Amino acid sequence: MKDVTKIRSESLLLLIDEYGGQAKLAAALDVTPGYINQLKTARRGIGEKSARTIEIKLDLPEGWMDVAHDTDGASLAPAPPTTRRIPVINRIQAGDPRPVIDGHAPGNGIDDIWFGGATAEKLGSYSFALIVEGDSMEPDFKPDDQIIVDPDVVPRPGEIVVAKIGSEEEATLKQYRARGTDENGVEIFELVPINHNHATILVNTDNPGRIIGTVMHHLRNMRRG
Repeated sequence: MKDVTKIRSESLLLLIDEYGGQAKLAAALDVTPGYINQLKTARRGIGEKSARTIEIKLDLPEGWMDVAHDTDGASLAPAPPTTRRIPVINRIQAGDPRPVIDGHAPGNGIDDIWFGGATAEKLGSYSFALIVEGDSMEPDFKPDDQIIVDPDVVPRPGEIVVAKIGSEEEATLKQYRARGTDENGVEIFELVPINHNHATILVNTDNPGRIIGTVMHHLRNMRRG
């Protein structure tokens, strides 16, 4: 009799095929493609907890992962949920401002991130991804982490934003803190680093700036180097 972990691995391969690749299956499960690859190559196979989690997230019957399936028949997996490709368009400095492009055309980027389900539906049409550099937002945001930015979402106090300071081509990642308006009705706000070794930036008429968008999702790079 075939080992159940071997069957689960075969079931995973079937799901990857049904969903059109690892990236799209990862989006449906709200995990990274790297996690799917780890499941594929795990020396001990796919464990009980991982198998049940996959079934729940994909609305499969309990035990589906543990049963051998006839791949000659009709599609065995449910229809994939809404999936979206979010372009990675640049790197952003979590410290000193640096160039970033936010006027991209949908679908254009140096790389892509796939999202599915409720996450995909909540993001605006012009959402994009950036790669973090610098240490001013550590320990919450580390270099090479990825953030998803929605330019259509107005930030609430305390939320993380991408903002441009001075030159139209400079941007930085910080926490947004509203400070009201001046006598001309111009908004005053602070861009606050999480790492207290960096200074807070005050945005006003003397130091103009604008919010590019609100950070909606954070993908952490668990392995460094």
